[in-house]
Amino acid sequence: MLNSNPANGAQIDINTYSGATNQKFILDKQTDGSYRIRTALTGNRPLDLAFGNTSNGGIIGLYDNTDLPQQRWYFIPTDNGWYQIAPKFSTDACIDISGGPGATSNGTLVQNWAYLGGTNQQWQLTQISTSTTSAFTPQTLSSKTTTSTTKGAAPTKNPSAPNS
Repeated sequence: MLNSNPANGAQIDINTYSGATNQKFILDKQTDGSYRIRTALTGNRPLDLAFGNTSNGGIIGLYDNTDLPQQRWYFIPTDNGWYQIAPKFSTDACIDISGGPGATSNGTLVQNWAYLGGTNQQWQLTQISTSTTSAFTPQTLSSKTTTSTTKGAAPTKNPSAPNS
């Protein structure tokens, strides 16, 4: 995350894992099986699909908790412990590393995109325990890098979710 910015509108990018707080996220399971994914940074703002835009290239950033569907995500198993992280109201989409499977450079932004099964669209979570909460660090299949926050601004089946 550039400048470890937890502000409203801060976009999400990928970076080599360092163990920093900006690479840790808290998962809050909702009654419908979706999750609110919050940054472990000050403010604990959740991931938000900006303006509920489900089009390819839609911005994924942090925003104050609104309890709206654009801040809810499903973890849909793909293979061997990897997941497609899909917006609640568009499970044919996912959190995607912009630039495709070969985009592995630090600072590459994540975005909303139609799920195509690419390695840049599959995520694995590693649980990290702290004294006050359990946090997770997501890792992508294609880059073996983790997400972090940076500066800037419908299921057809019952979706599965990671153990909670």
